[in-house]
Amino acid sequence: MHDQWTPENTSTQRVADRHARHGTMLPEPDGGAVWVGAPLRVHRRCDRPMFEISNTIAYGGDLMIYGTSPNDDYPGRNSWINVRSSQSQSNWIPAEGEALIRLLVDLERDGVEPHEDRVISPFRDVVREGKDLIAKRFKHYEGFAAKNIGTVHTVQGQEANVVILVLGSKPNGTGARAWASGKPNLLNVAVSRAKHRLYVIGNRDNWKGLRYFDVLAAAVPDDLN
Repeated sequence: MHDQWTPENTSTQRVADRHARHGTMLPEPDGGAVWVGAPLRVHRRCDRPMFEISNTIAYGGDLMIYGTSPNDDYPGRNSWINVRSSQSQSNWIPAEGEALIRLLVDLERDGVEPHEDRVISPFRDVVREGKDLIAKRFKHYEGFAAKNIGTVHTVQGQEANVVILVLGSKPNGTGARAWASGKPNLLNVAVSRAKHRLYVIGNRDNWKGLRYFDVLAAAVPDDLN
């Protein structure tokens, strides 16, 4: 099977696009182009900046039209929680797990119900350890670990008021980050699941210079700002 058809390298939308007779070619950052079949141009799910990120990295920056009614009263603010830690267990960074716990506490304090949150990561080991940590710390989050935490690929077609993207990856390694930033699909799916708030947890310095994640860093402010 060619890589372009495997779930790890493409999305349901891309497969549908390849079968469409009518559509358009969109430029990609590497100088290539991708076929988009009869796209629905008006986007009515995500608030900004999630719309801009998705439009820039996956649709050439000018294909989609913003049609969402913004909800400026929703609690919290989009932010990148910058975790600079050299301690890791594979792609799982324990300090990022602690940052996730603090964020969930803050969100609940501000009135966001647990079922409104979705925690995602590019990496299975981050998901596994995150589930264990939350199950231990939040006894009242019944069913949360099973239903509201998963890899980015498991949330295609879904949405949540709040998406928390836990990046992980070995601090001194580059392979996992290179894989995650190899194509726009993964980041596009991740950010476009968020209806109102997007939080990113990870080492900003390690990710902000990578393709597509540079767009994410420019759009989502450091939590220290």
